[in-house]
Amino acid sequence: MARPLRLEFPGALYHITARGNERKEIYREQEDYILFLKTLSQVVGETGWLLHAYCLMPNHYHLLLETREANLSKGMRQLNGIYTQRFNRKYKRSGHLFQGRYRAILVEKEAYLLKLCRYVALNPVRAKIVDKPEKWPYGSYCTYAGLNSSSFLHTDYTLSRFGRTKKKAQLAYRDFVAEGIGKPSPWSSLVGQIYMGSENFLSELEKSLREKDICEEVPVSQRYPVRPTMDKILELVAKFYGVDPVDTKTPRAKGAARDTAIYLCRQLGGYDLKTIAGRFKMSYPRVSQIVGKVNAGAESDTDIKELLRSLEADGSR
Repeated sequence: MARPLRLEFPGALYHITARGNERKEIYREQEDYILFLKTLSQVVGETGWLLHAYCLMPNHYHLLLETREANLSKGMRQLNGIYTQRFNRKYKRSGHLFQGRYRAILVEKEAYLLKLCRYVALNPVRAKIVDKPEKWPYGSYCTYAGLNSSSFLHTDYTLSRFGRTKKKAQLAYRDFVAEGIGKPSPWSSLVGQIYMGSENFLSELEKSLREKDICEEVPVSQRYPVRPTMDKILELVAKFYGVDPVDTKTPRAKGAARDTAIYLCRQLGGYDLKTIAGRFKMSYPRVSQIVGKVNAGAESDTDIKELLRSLEADGSR
């Protein structure tokens, strides 16, 4: 089973989501939301996290947090574990409350912190639970807007981006969030499902990854933040198999070179199936079938492993 990559270091900023098992509710009544916030406050205090934003939804939650130490995994085990114990004890139940592993996206702070603060604040509006973010009491919006206070939410950094005085910053923050209603999601900038940032940010992350012993269960797309172009993939695949690059993408092209190129364009290049189908002059279902077939044997495929090493040595990502 594939497992997500957890890259932890002091000063890292993450967008965290965790969902209820089978997408069931993780809060049954108002007191459960309060119980979770008490647990979150406890963990923030013990870990030293800087919590920039949060929003508790009926069957999941969002956190935007910065770690002063490399302790994300440790803190998340505490948060989900302690709340699950308290929830189970209250309702005399047993078993998992959350659905598998939490999702953590590593974010470039300067470029995306404000956008994600807004995204988190607008969750209940997008879900049509409320029509205005201030009507949802289980998120960080009201604190930023000056409507209540919080002892564990770190607002100084974000508010400093909106004004020199707290009052002006709070009003500007309200306007900023209101402007985001109906706007496209910021997730179009997501890379490999776990990174969000500029090319320079991704390049620095990649240097860090090269120095780590990455588990082979981590998806290929998450090991390489900077994506190679489709032309570069075709060039290296053709060179590896000793064929002309054109021969890997003609309608008559068959065999390992073509299938490997298609797989790498999807998994490493991050191209969608429609784009790949157009480039290889194939049908969408056929491309999907090839990606699935190659993926099934990728873990033990020495050709793919060698090609990944070639891409790294080439410095093309």
